[in-house]
Amino acid sequence: MNSIAAYEVRTRLLYSSRLGTVFLLLIDASIWLQRPDIVDFHHRVQPIPDTFIQDIYDFVVIGAGSAGAVMAARLSEICHWDVLLLEAGTDETFLTDLPFLYPTLQMSRVDWQFRTEPSDEFCLAMQDRRCRWPRGKALGGSSTINAMLFVRGNRKDYDGWRDQGNPGWSYDDMLPYFRKLENMQDPQYRNLPYHGRNGPITVERYAYQTPLETYLWQGLQELGLINPYGEVNGPVQTLQPHVELPCSSHRS
Repeated sequence: MNSIAAYEVRTRLLYSSRLGTVFLLLIDASIWLQRPDIVDFHHRVQPIPDTFIQDIYDFVVIGAGSAGAVMAARLSEICHWDVLLLEAGTDETFLTDLPFLYPTLQMSRVDWQFRTEPSDEFCLAMQDRRCRWPRGKALGGSSTINAMLFVRGNRKDYDGWRDQGNPGWSYDDMLPYFRKLENMQDPQYRNLPYHGRNGPITVERYAYQTPLETYLWQGLQELGLINPYGEVNGPVQTLQPHVELPCSSHRS
């Protein structure tokens, strides 16, 4: 069992115990008292009376995840368009804003609780050779249960879409939009050409840095996977030995 899986198991066992329940209640109370900006009670989504539901909409967006919510917001900027955003889940719990609590959100009401199909090649140690496949069932979608990580897709995935006959979907085509949505706060990366500074999504480092970070970087160095940019949203995500780094012509 790898360290991440072990952490999830230990955390899940802790929070399923009486002590864990008390601990969660204390966290809940502390957030209400110390971080009302996270709770943001007055700006939470409220139920809409039936009288405000229209019979006809110009656009219906299914799923209020990272993509659907943004699409609905952008469409609604046209004042004479009526946009309906449908989400099967509820509003997110403010516990999603605490990264180390993400294991408690899996298999909960904000998770679709999907499982992979049985396979002879992976999940071999799992029951019926099927792994959990956490996907968010809440406003915000899977971004509510991913420990608040901000990670772009891999360049090869986007370039693969282009190569399969989808012009405009390469990584270089998508990069301006990645930058447009981002408000990078970390001064180490804020002025780099792979990041934006005026977007609606604020990106910054966790205030607390685990001591394990040093050992993680040492392990990556031993495997030859050190990324000289120190992040996964730059020119490359991992670096194999003797791989030439791509150049970028983009400018902030």
